[in-house]
Amino acid sequence: MLKDFFYNIDRVRGFVNKVIIILLILSATLLYTFGLSVIMDKLVISNRTAESFLIANTKLNTIVYSTIPIVVILMLVLYVAILILINREGSYIFRFGQINKIPQKRKFGLLKISFIYVIILSILSFCFYYTVKNYYELLPNKIVRHNLIKAKELTYSYGDIKYCDIKIKSRGKNNSELVYNINFNDGSSFDAAHNIYNEGSYIGAIGVLDNIILDKKIKKNIDKQNYYLLLNGKDEDEIKIYQRIFNE
Repeated sequence: MLKDFFYNIDRVRGFVNKVIIILLILSATLLYTFGLSVIMDKLVISNRTAESFLIANTKLNTIVYSTIPIVVILMLVLYVAILILINREGSYIFRFGQINKIPQKRKFGLLKISFIYVIILSILSFCFYYTVKNYYELLPNKIVRHNLIKAKELTYSYGDIKYCDIKIKSRGKNNSELVYNINFNDGSSFDAAHNIYNEGSYIGAIGVLDNIILDKKIKKNIDKQNYYLLLNGKDEDEIKIYQRIFNE
């Protein structure tokens, strides 16, 4: 009878632990979905200059700051799971009319695990903040490359642009996206079409940039492969802007 009682306790505790982990995963998914956009708004968009019409980041930075929250969420879920495993009751003994547990031997101390997690999370938090704050802000007369370290911030004129690479990246039979790479004389570059913020419509902001590039007579390397695929589903005004962008 006592054996069945202890078995039922373990089953209930195991079920509760699974429910806790599932709820954590669901909460983390919602937090990532809505939290990243809120963070970008607070750290980047809300600090923009009033005249800026487009904000973009490099592909590497985008991958880093998009991936780190997922890693952090998984680490926190794993940390909770470790806590549950460490603190679970291993076995019971019935003695003198009382039920007492026999604690498991812990191979790793909770303090050691927590310290390792704090170090890793601190490093990841710094990398996330650094990549988010390292972005390009486009204004009518200049391009500012922001940096978490103010001394490393750079201001480019449009005359510092060496050339632009314009092409279409295919993502399947009926899916494609514009690539508008800005290449500077110092070797740095970014894809203005893969942006965080745009004033007005997305293609409208790219059109403003393209007009500046044309006015400054900056070289444009244009690849029209999959061009007509890019126009699928676009309205007349958007098509006119795309036609001007890809006009050689």
